[in-house]
Amino acid sequence: MKAIIKKLLLEMISFSNTKKLKKDDSYIKAAYEKIGSEIIISRIQNLLSWLNPRHHFSDTNLEKYILYEYFMDAEFYKEEVYKEFYLLFKYLPELKQIFELKEKHIEFNSSLKKNDIQEIYNFVETNYIIDPRRITRYIRPEEK
Repeated sequence: MKAIIKKLLLEMISFSNTKKLKKDDSYIKAAYEKIGSEIIISRIQNLLSWLNPRHHFSDTNLEKYILYEYFMDAEFYKEEVYKEFYLLFKYLPELKQIFELKEKHIEFNSSLKKNDIQEIYNFVETNYIIDPRRITRYIRPEEK
């Protein structure tokens, strides 16, 4: 695996879990300064979940990550999801070493061979351990 891909994946995994930048996070830091953490966290978690073999179902498309599903609001897709991925790819251009952003999906960079892709899947499976303290969606009620 190329060193740039390994470092990028490690930064993505770390930032996804901790929501904090580390001193040596050069790639994520540059994007963070331009677009903030919300977009980075949500879209990186989408990509990491897709790459993590533990999250694959029988109908998971391993060739591409579909941005839009039939049950999603088309306007939300056009105005929000694609735009957020576009910004992520714009300000985190190293992602293009791994992925290509298309209009309705993200696929692996065509320069990657099957064994490169398998190595990425294995790396994410081994290293992307979700911290259960970080995945709650519970919102505490405001004090009155």
